[in-house]
Amino acid sequence: MPSRRFVFLFLLILALALALRLFSLGALPLSDYEATWALQALGLARGQHPSLGPQPAYDVLTAFLFFVFGASNFLARFWPALAGVLLVLTPWLLRERLGTRTSLILALGLAIDPGLWALARLAGGPMLAVTFLTLTIVLWQRRQYALAGVCLALALLAGPAVWFGALTLALSGLAYSFWSRRSRSEPIAPRPWAMDWASWRAVWPCALGTLLLVGTACTLVPNALSAMAGALPQFLRGWWTPSGTGAGLVALALPADEMLPLLFGLMAAARGLAQRDHFSVRLSLWALVAFLVTMLYPGRQTGDLAWVILPLWMLAAQEIERYLHWSETDRRAVIPLAVFTLLLLMLAWFMLAHTTFQWVEGSFFQQPVLQMAAGVLLFLAISLVLAGLSWDPATALHGGLWGLLAALTIATAGLGTSAAGIRRPPTVSLWQPPLTVAQAALLRQTVDQISNWNRGYVGQVAVHLAALDSPAMQWLLRDYEVSITTAAMTDQQPEVLITPAGVLSPQEAGYRGQDFIWRQQPAWESASALDWLRWWLFRTLPQTNEEVILWVRPDLTLRE
Repeated sequence: MPSRRFVFLFLLILALALALRLFSLGALPLSDYEATWALQALGLARGQHPSLGPQPAYDVLTAFLFFVFGASNFLARFWPALAGVLLVLTPWLLRERLGTRTSLILALGLAIDPGLWALARLAGGPMLAVTFLTLTIVLWQRRQYALAGVCLALALLAGPAVWFGALTLALSGLAYSFWSRRSRSEPIAPRPWAMDWASWRAVWPCALGTLLLVGTACTLVPNALSAMAGALPQFLRGWWTPSGTGAGLVALALPADEMLPLLFGLMAAARGLAQRDHFSVRLSLWALVAFLVTMLYPGRQTGDLAWVILPLWMLAAQEIERYLHWSETDRRAVIPLAVFTLLLLMLAWFMLAHTTFQWVEGSFFQQPVLQMAAGVLLFLAISLVLAGLSWDPATALHGGLWGLLAALTIATAGLGTSAAGIRRPPTVSLWQPPLTVAQAALLRQTVDQISNWNRGYVGQVAVHLAALDSPAMQWLLRDYEVSITTAAMTDQQPEVLITPAGVLSPQEAGYRGQDFIWRQQPAWESASALDWLRWWLFRTLPQTNEEVILWVRPDLTLRE
């Protein structure tokens, strides 16, 4: 029975995870990627029969929310956010294996992790697959087969990401078996899927019932199950269809946003290999295999790194827990060293930030302030070495690591606000879709004003999208009658016309137009050394803009 203190702290972390994932959840407009899935759910909620993608769990569950409460950005992202909270619950199920303190550290890490935080706020993202496949494995190992069957069905309904995760788990299991044979040691435990027939009989009714209940919305959406069958082919197509996301940018997300679990996870992995700790080796192989598969997979996305982050955090939590064991004598020396380390690391960061405002001609490493920051870090390293020689090496090491941990925790929380899209103005994150929508609120407000001026109500004018393929635009104008053509119109005169800039000029017919910045894309390829430094510190980067023009028929405009 867990102690009351442990339960209270865990509930506090769970409440923190819920608050972080729901705060301003609907503030950012949906990107084209998110709107593609939200429009499918909206079609189901309106009684239509849209062509569903391979994520029927998201489509059906979100359609239910749209039907009851109405469509909104918040509800479009609600189920991934809730799945992100459930993922934070998994350390509770692992408390007997990990220990109470390690479980609390792991739960807090999963709650504030920038990558997982961002994916939990992404409509149609991989968070449903990550959460329910993880819960399936954990519940299966706890022999809670009925719940494992429910989670297994939800994972299968969550899209191609579940097959990506299953592949990494299978390959890491093979690598672990090979390592066990080479090291001439027995595996840590029987394979998690090894069960008797009685256990299987407890699994399949729950899995089948969940597939029928959620996968078909109680038989109201029978084509959802066929959409589920398309998840595996879509995952396989990713092996010969590039996504356009470079391996370098995806790999950059780990040191840029995941330095805390990466650093302490690597320390735990090295310790586990040296001590031949089977649990640590298994987690290390899982993280390594997941990273290699992500780099080799042509259809990669940054969200695929979720399968790397999970084992890294489990390793990091074990390593951090090791440094919680100290006596009163150690504490008197460790705390001042930790504060000293934290202050010098903050000073080095401020010096780097100052470099971006006083950049001088020359190479990156010739910047005077940058050299001063390097000097501060060198002074810190020498100070810790001298402290270890004067007092105790273990005490100096603990003090330095706790100061580093405090600095990385602060940085992780700050980076999470950027990755999750909470900062204002919005920043550039590797975890967000590459094309983001900029002036959606202003464009919608303009269309609403035109409708109010001429019809007295919002949503009463017909809108035509000409040569504009943007699901985000369709989602933004979901309350209007929207027609779409792939070519620019010249023989008709719709009330409101939206076109890409430079495609059409209806001014000859008297139309009045206003341009808006619609999509923005980070200019990674043309970024300079100063741009990269500013992005690393502040997550700002020059962006290329794609503009659209809102044209209004002359009889609907206000005349002077």
